[in-house]
Amino acid sequence: QGSSYVSRDPAYDEIFPHGAGFIYAGLSEVVFQQLHGGANASGSIMIGNGTQTTTISINSEGRIYW
Repeated sequence: QGSSYVSRDPAYDEIFPHGAGFIYAGLSEVVFQQLHGGANASGSIMIGNGTQTTTISINSEGRIYW
């Protein structure tokens, strides 16, 4: 809850644990502009489970390539 991530009430945050084989690399945070959809960062996010890995790419216009 809150008007932005910074001003949110952390009491409402939910934490989802992941397994020991979880792999994550790349961008740590991407914020998309409201209405326009542009992203504040561009790059890739790699996620995997030890068996399968996928890469999600995001460009500065907010386009997501899966």
